Amino acid sequence: MAKNNRKPRQVEKQAGKALTANQANAATGRALAPAKSQANAQAGQPAQGTVRIFGINVSKKTAYLNLAAIAIFAILVISFMLLVRTSQAVEISESAYQRTANLALRAGENYTYRITSDSENSTVIFTVSDAESCKLVQMSSAGVGLMAFCLDYDGKALVSGFSQEQRGNQVLEALANSSLGMPNMPLKPWMLGLGNDSFHYTANITYVTRTSGIMESEGTVGNELFEAISLGKGERLGRDAYKVLVRSTTLAGTSESTIWVDAQKRVMLEMTGENESIVLVSAPFNLTGSN
Repeated sequence: MAKNNRKPRQVEKQAGKALTANQANAATGRALAPAKSQANAQAGQPAQGTVRIFGINVSKKTAYLNLAAIAIFAILVISFMLLVRTSQAVEISESAYQRTANLALRAGENYTYRITSDSENSTVIFTVSDAESCKLVQMSSAGVGLMAFCLDYDGKALVSGFSQEQRGNQVLEALANSSLGMPNMPLKPWMLGLGNDSFHYTANITYVTRTSGIMESEGTVGNELFEAISLGKGERLGRDAYKVLVRSTTLAGTSESTIWVDAQKRVMLEMTGENESIVLVSAPFNLTGSN
């Protein structure tokens, strides 16, 4: 019986030694864990549950929140750019006049002008053809078509005749609805009102920038006063012509030029300005002294 009592005590003692060893190993493991994480951090490896961004360890949650914020900001910027649009417009207030002639251009006519300026010399050709309810005037230089406008009987361009590229252009639409005429055209609507020595056409032009979309605004970019003043009648290039002083006034100053307009066709025969001159060198009628 004495022997049997000693055996359990021996087993308990051995078990106690094993338990103490296991506790020591567990404690050692707990002590090594932070040391290993510290070693990983020192080695540049992100600790568990973190990511490394620009050399800085941040939690995955923080990283995801930052990425989400960047994505939302990018979406807002793109949406703003798509929804906010800026366009250029022109507002024109002009004086009234009585038209003394209708458009006299005929299909098949060609008008060739020589342009001389400080920077270049060039030749421009205007070709007239029939179109629906208007006369199509096409401008070309060196065989390259530059622009075309459909002119009504009053010399104004028809917006309905605009090309695909011209449609929606608010500046061209405003000019088409005024007597200023289209850019670079040798015939302006106001020329059809010449014939009275007291002729004085004026147009107040306001250049406007419009922003539409999320933020709507309108601002004036600049103003111009255009004047066409009759200086009487005379002869130019062998043709009866009206002499006109054209003046443009802006904040930058005033510029003037002299224009001779054919009395029959109401197209420009010659223009002399400060740094540029234009002269008609070929037409469907005889010219003298233009070469």
